[in-house]
Amino acid sequence: MPLPRVRRTHNPDDAARAMVAGHARWLAGARGAARANVGGVCMTGVDVSGADLRRADFSGDDLRGVTMARAALGRATFRGADLTAAILEGADLTGANLAESILHGVDLRGANLSGAHLGGAFLRGADLTGARLDGAVLDGADLAGANLSGTEWGAGPLRNGPKVPDAVHNLFAASLRGRDLQGFRLRGADLSDADLDGADLSGADLTGATAFRARLRRTRLEGTCLRGADLSQADLSGADLSGADIRGVDASGLNLTGATLAGTALGLLRGATLAGVDLSGVNADGNLPPATFSGAGSLARARFADARLAGFRMAGVDLSRADFTRADLRGADLTCARLEGAVLAGADLTGACLRDARIEGAVFLGAVMRDTDLRGTVTGRADMRGADIALAVMDDDDAGTAPRGAWPRGATAPQP
Repeated sequence: MPLPRVRRTHNPDDAARAMVAGHARWLAGARGAARANVGGVCMTGVDVSGADLRRADFSGDDLRGVTMARAALGRATFRGADLTAAILEGADLTGANLAESILHGVDLRGANLSGAHLGGAFLRGADLTGARLDGAVLDGADLAGANLSGTEWGAGPLRNGPKVPDAVHNLFAASLRGRDLQGFRLRGADLSDADLDGADLSGADLTGATAFRARLRRTRLEGTCLRGADLSQADLSGADLSGADIRGVDASGLNLTGATLAGTALGLLRGATLAGVDLSGVNADGNLPPATFSGAGSLARARFADARLAGFRMAGVDLSRADFTRADLRGADLTCARLEGAVLAGADLTGACLRDARIEGAVFLGAVMRDTDLRGTVTGRADMRGADIALAVMDDDDAGTAPRGAWPRGATAPQP
């Protein structure tokens, strides 16, 4: 049975009022009342703010410029409707069907779109500041240039969902905690203060993105391109950046406590800002190209087992209790570094500079330390059993350094 149509009128405002009144009677179960349905009447620019239009049917209707601010639109149908430049600020669109609708430049600030169907919707330039999108279906939605700052997305997959092309997007302070964003293109996006804790951004493209103070704890970033991104003061503790490209990032104040950087293309951090970065507990096992950690602050308890760190500059860095087992540290600069309790068993320190480094309690079992500069180091409490320190450079006259005869049993003494 076809749905009743609203009474035809030449005045869109009169038609809108009649539609709202009739729909209220329909919701109340009044006999003969009509469910809201524009039915071909021009509604462009009408104002029905605050109206109760739950379960209304606006499929395919022309609603350009309509004002539905704070309206109750739960489970309403807008499939294929044109809502260009419409005002839906604060509207309740819970479970609404907006599939294939045109929402170009629409004002959805503070709207509740929980569970809404936005598949294939055209949302270019839409303002969704502070909107709720948890459980929303966005398969094929076009969000280019949309303002998504402060949005709440809940958890769940967005893979194969919103079209996010190479345009600058505003995701400032957006809540995307736990979302599946694998392979998303967010080049140049503003993710400052965004909450992405536990999200999956594996293989995503965040080239040049701004993630200032973003929360990325336990986030999956395997194979993610972060080249040139601003990660200053971001929290990536526990994140997995295995194979990620973070060349040229701004990492000032970045927290990578407990993060995994296995095989990461750090370029490694060549050209990056590292002042004050905290890499405590970071896992950087694998092949790392030359770079600098000087000024990095804390690398305490970091894992560099089997890492290739030849020529790395780590002067003055706190490396206490770090694991450099079998690491390649040839020619590395560890001047004034703190290596108390660090494990360098089997490491190759040929030609490395440890001048004035703190190595109390460090373990150099079987390490190769040929031509290593150990002047000014306090070696008395270091374990150098089996270490090869032939040709090591020492200053026996410096206070606190071990004289030649004081090297531990099994170490190959430096040549006179």
